[in-house]
Amino acid sequence: MTYACMSKRAVMAMILLVTICTVHPTSAQSHFGLRAGPTFGDMTGDFVEGSEGREVGVYLGVTVERQIGGNFALVTGVAFMQKGGMKLSLSSHEERWGFRTTYVQIPLLLRHAFQIPNSRWAIAPYAGPALNLNTGCGLKDAEHFHFDLECDDGSPGGAPKSMEVSAPVGVAFWHEFEGGSRFVLETRIDLGFSTVFEEASDLGMSARNNVIQAMFGFSLPLY
Repeated sequence: MTYACMSKRAVMAMILLVTICTVHPTSAQSHFGLRAGPTFGDMTGDFVEGSEGREVGVYLGVTVERQIGGNFALVTGVAFMQKGGMKLSLSSHEERWGFRTTYVQIPLLLRHAFQIPNSRWAIAPYAGPALNLNTGCGLKDAEHFHFDLECDDGSPGGAPKSMEVSAPVGVAFWHEFEGGSRFVLETRIDLGFSTVFEEASDLGMSARNNVIQAMFGFSLPLY
């Protein structure tokens, strides 16, 4: 089975899971939400040599959650996400470069909520896999601020892969108002499991995105 075929099947499986979470919601047990915040990107692996600082991007997404028993819930959705690479030197190039890859992310997270006694606040750790479908890759050299070059077969690192697999691990804090709406704060790290660049894969080396995120947003109950 080819990589492209496997990628298509994985995407279809995630879409099916998103659909399951959104249809037939039980009253006040499902929520629809909006999230936004900065991302602070890092890149690791034996294809990467040296670094200076982190690259900053943005995260904009919608979430759908469905309680599945007790205080457990499945959380999915779709998001626009920038994953920065640091100012890097690559194993096959002497120059230093910065990368920022852009994705449509589809996560499937399992969350457990703990209600804080005598308050409307809750703490909810979560984790799970996520598919990241590449929509672009910006490139800059170490002396410039803007990502004004496109990653392609001729650039350092080569073209980005069409799909990346990652694992968001984080915790949400929310205040629930009368009626079930919530104000939400989240922090997470998105751990890269797959190699970002085609050139790294061709050389049998790794270059993985790791991203720290801080988000805020609102969730509304679905009836």
